[in-house]
Amino acid sequence: MILDRRNGNLNAIFAMERPLEIKSNRPVRLKIVGSGSIAAVYADDAVALTGRVYNRGTGTLGLYVTEGEASFSNVKIKKMDR
Repeated sequence: MILDRRNGNLNAIFAMERPLEIKSNRPVRLKIVGSGSIAAVYADDAVALTGRVYNRGTGTLGLYVTEGEASFSNVKIKKMDR
């Protein structure tokens, strides 16, 4: 699992990484929470990755896969109550 914070600058190295083992044909539930400049990503409530994300624009969320294939479904974006 990677939190990529390059903000469009593909030459910059601003990524944080955590190992995440994914078994073939098994769904993984991702939960992404943002508050101010903090982003937290949870996978199956077991693996967590947190980091600061500065200068992100409105609506800038991306999901991608390397070294394999994935499909994303039931994607929801909600504003959290404070």
